[in-house]
Amino acid sequence: MIDLDSLRAKLNLASLHVDARLGRFYAEAEFAEGLCDIHKGSLPTSLEPLSVSPGNVVVSAVKKAEKDDGIIIRLIEMAGKRTTAKIKFDKTGFGILSSAKETDLMERPMKDGSAKLPAKDTVSVRIPGKGFATVLVKTRKKR
Repeated sequence: MIDLDSLRAKLNLASLHVDARLGRFYAEAEFAEGLCDIHKGSLPTSLEPLSVSPGNVVVSAVKKAEKDDGIIIRLIEMAGKRTTAKIKFDKTGFGILSSAKETDLMERPMKDGSAKLPAKDTVSVRIPGKGFATVLVKTRKKR
């Protein structure tokens, strides 16, 4: 027997797609005709929840933090140059930034982490050449 409530919940989840060549990701809702309720909401039909610069930095992952309320963003520097990456967030997609911390791969905050909030919608973090950075970002609902 099919558990329709469980199936509806799974179909209503948005899947994230990563385009590593462009360092961007986008959300795409997956719907099956007749299996879930589709309604008009306040979000636009498409949006870019975050963007990363400069071009030698790509997003390798965006996910919910394992043991925290935040969002984990993993970045990779591709050109072999030490870089300060900037992640700009769209408040429609994420809300308002409240904090950012650099973490290790186990998502533990780093004592000497470089993540900062230079603007209300931007996180910056230093990445070594051909290296990576993991950032824990917390947001609050937009007002």
